[in-house]
Amino acid sequence: MDKKVSDEERLYTERLVIKYRDNWQRSENESLHRDVHAYVKRKMADKEHKEDNEDKWVKAIDDAKDHVAKEADSSNWTEEE
Repeated sequence: MDKKVSDEERLYTERLVIKYRDNWQRSENESLHRDVHAYVKRKMADKEHKEDNEDKWVKAIDDAKDHVAKEADSSNWTEEE
């Protein structure tokens, strides 16, 4: 035997479900916004780090190449050996 639901109870339930749905969607949107913001912030920091240090890294590689070349010259190493 099912209980009859009044129009007032039905309306209350519909409004409650709509309220929960809207709150859920708002939370999902806020979460997505935070995730996207954090991702972009990380990517920008990575880009700045790369740009700030790129010259140093290129110089370090060039210095290493020079060092290896000097070491090879000083040891009289030739390709024929």
